[in-house]
Amino acid sequence: MEKTIICPVGDRPELLFPALREFSVKHVHLLVLDEYKQNAEQLESDLKKFRIHTTKEALAGNVWEDAFVKINEFTRNFPDQDNLLVYVGTGDRTTQCAATSAAFVNGLRALTGTEDIVYVLPVMKFSYYNKIQDRKLHIMEQLAQGEKSLNDISKAMRISLSLLSYHVHGNRKSEGLIEMGIVDISEKENQTHISLTPMGRLLLKGYMPECEVC
Repeated sequence: MEKTIICPVGDRPELLFPALREFSVKHVHLLVLDEYKQNAEQLESDLKKFRIHTTKEALAGNVWEDAFVKINEFTRNFPDQDNLLVYVGTGDRTTQCAATSAAFVNGLRALTGTEDIVYVLPVMKFSYYNKIQDRKLHIMEQLAQGEKSLNDISKAMRISLSLLSYHVHGNRKSEGLIEMGIVDISEKENQTHISLTPMGRLLLKGYMPECEVC
């Protein structure tokens, strides 16, 4: 089955070619930092020789957030995710890390390699987003602009503190937001406060690209 590859472009775009020998590839989607535009243009030209369709998107601003948003949006619109791969070896250090993490939370296979060998990274193939139920997402949305107390969130969402605590802390059968690494809690002025972790902010940004996450 022909594959589509999402590929951040950095200082080693030629490392994509072992993957082209390993897989039947019909489409490569390039994520490009401004400083690597020339590399992306050269890679696009080389891929045309193999009759591989290419598309490009610029990465701008916060590279981690933008990579999460771009990969999540592409994944949502892709009809057959089993045939969607993320090849990270071509990126620079930052885009490699961001693309690997984005592949993980979206349940995609991530690959890297050398000039001769392709490696499948040990990323668990399940979507982190599928684990976040609507109520948990609504809690995350409440935290988009910063830390809040559990009492404030309970009132805003019109749910009991016990139900809110269940979603935050979880139980033996269901992970809570704390165990998932999405929120942190702290005690201030005799109240429990909750805030998004860096992972929580990235996940929320991927869910809602237009959301102004702190």
